[in-house]
Amino acid sequence: MGPERRLETWAIKYARDRGAWLLKFVSPGRRGLPDRILIKPGAKEVLFVEFKSPKGKMTALQQIWKDRIGTNVVRSKDEFTTLFKDD
Repeated sequence: MGPERRLETWAIKYARDRGAWLLKFVSPGRRGLPDRILIKPGAKEVLFVEFKSPKGKMTALQQIWKDRIGTNVVRSKDEFTTLFKDD
């Protein structure tokens, strides 16, 4: 399992332990979309999350989607916990 997948697996458990959902974002026929959708308890909005290794690069399509929908790029546990706490 690579660093991105390890971080994603950890984040799923972190979110679940706090009553949130970190759902896999699947959209057939669309490439470059974020990895996950974060829905926090009582949230009025969702957050789009793309997991990357510390040196991982976004593809051109991922960057386009990031600009369109405000994808949050997460490269560490600290970044995810900060994202999770920000409201």
